[in-house]
Amino acid sequence: MATTELYNLEQTFTAIWNNGTGREIMEQPVTAIWNNDTSPEIKLMEDYLEYKISWKIFQVYVPICTFFGICGNTMSFLVLMFSNLRHTSTCIYMATISCLDTVILSVVLCYHVNRYPGVNVFHSWTCSVITFLFYFSIHFDTLLLLAMTAERYIVVRFPLKAASITRKKTLMIIAGIGTFSLALNLHIFFTRGMNEVDGRSFCGYTGEMEKYFVTKVYPWIDSTIYCFIPMSSLFILNILIISNIRKAGKIQKKMVANGNGVSTGRGNGENKGQKQVT
Repeated sequence: MATTELYNLEQTFTAIWNNGTGREIMEQPVTAIWNNDTSPEIKLMEDYLEYKISWKIFQVYVPICTFFGICGNTMSFLVLMFSNLRHTSTCIYMATISCLDTVILSVVLCYHVNRYPGVNVFHSWTCSVITFLFYFSIHFDTLLLLAMTAERYIVVRFPLKAASITRKKTLMIIAGIGTFSLALNLHIFFTRGMNEVDGRSFCGYTGEMEKYFVTKVYPWIDSTIYCFIPMSSLFILNILIISNIRKAGKIQKKMVANGNGVSTGRGNGENKGQKQVT
């Protein structure tokens, strides 16, 4: 009995393998339902209710978030550029970050549209361009936020140096960070390209060496620039900013208290003198 069941199971999986393509077998979850005639019924990923619900959420959630994100960034940019604070360094940083966030959301929308059946956004030249814009923007955006926080720390820690932070220096810092992000991701134009597997084209790699660099080396570079350094630096800088603000507040309270004590002492002395004279 056990031998017969094992034999039937082996025949079932053999039938599944022979009738299905390699991509369907390897990439999609398959459920075989045995009927009375032992013929298997293959259930693809698209047939599951969970997948249908997640796909509907994905179809609605991403466009809505992208729409409101782009509108919010556009309004923020206009408010920052037409306000009285447009010449301050913080305003310049925030306006640039708003533009970069808009680029990131637009690229995410391209990836979203590419998932629809029959739609292929990536071609011979859009593959490298879209990928470059995405990584360039997220690195540029994150490093600008780090530079703005570092500047805030300098202003809080060394108030007398606040006047030395000019609009020209801020623009130079932004240009320097942009150049660094450009150089960091310039390799994408040489390492990314279109590949074809089982008759389906996708944005992949131009060769084996490029594939090794993109999949093994570059993820560590990307994680360091986008996550490790900014996360640790922002955490430390914000703690230092809060600490210095609290320390400055305590010093100010102490000075106010001492000033009130001196004023009160002088007032009491004058009253005593007046009483003695009278």
